[in-house]
This record gives sequence, C-alpha cells and structure tokens, in this order.
Amino acid sequence: MLKSLVFTLLLLSVVAFAEEVAENVGMEETADPFADKPKLKIGILKEPSDDSSHRIGLGDTVSVHYRGKLVLESEEKVFDSSFERGQPFSFQIGARKVIPGMERCLYGAAVDEIRRCSIPAWLGYGEREVPGPDDTVLIPANSDLVFDVMVVEIEPKPIEE
Repeated sequence: MLKSLVFTLLLLSVVAFAEEVAENVGMEETADPFADKPKLKIGILKEPSDDSSHRIGLGDTVSVHYRGKLVLESEEKVFDSSFERGQPFSFQIGARKVIPGMERCLYGAAVDEIRRCSIPAWLGYGEREVPGPDDTVLIPANSDLVFDVMVVEIEPKPIEE
C-alpha cells in the first residue's frame, strides 16, 4: 500500500513538472489533426483459441493469411488473397512493410484470431494507385479497403540485452 502511494505521488509530481516545462517553453495543446478523418474499424470474426497467448505488439514478426477487398459503391471486390495462394504473408509490425491500417488492425491480436479490418483510404494507399497486371489499375487512388486477416504465427520481438 505504501509503495502504491509513493508511486502515485511520484507520478503526480512528474506530471506537474511536465506541465510546468510545457508552459515555460511556450508549448500549447493542439487539436487532433486526424479528428475529421474516417476511422479504422476492427471486427473480431473469430476469437483466439488460447486467450493467454502472446498478443501482437510493436516489433513482432507476424505471419497472416488475408483476403483484401476494394469497397465499391454497391459491393466489395477481392483484389488479393493469400488464402487462395496457400502461402501466409509475413512482416514485422512497425517496419512499414504494409499499409498503416493493416498494422493498426493487428495490434493486440493473437494466433488463430480472425479480424475484419475496414481501412479508410488515408490509412491504406491514399492518393496512390496500385498497378495491376497488363497496365491495369489494381487499386484506384483514394480507395477504402476491407481485409479479413487470420493470424497464423507470431514471433515476439527479441528481447534486447
């Protein structure tokens, strides 16, 4: 109990110090620059079979199966699927190897979990077109995307010594 009280008092003094420093260097609060942007939506389609398993975090390497779909006016059109290829896709969280919406969608997920990620264009490819085969456009600029993602494996970030 005493340790908890000491920790709380220490934390309050650190916060007060930080506020004082911010005042003295002319810092002020600013509005959230993303407040007017469409939000990422995450749905859990299947809970993990082992609730105590490791959850995805920054620096972890993950292997996932996914099905990516374009959101069109009246339908969704599949543009890519690792399920059909039978080969999971692996990448490191935080290494910027995938679109930001995919990384954000997977934070906190566990092996065997399946999520549906509705990704607004600004967290996808934004104003860039993604080229397809034979000089076609696979993903038009400013496209909203939906990914169904199944976590196959998580390799936790190595612990630094």
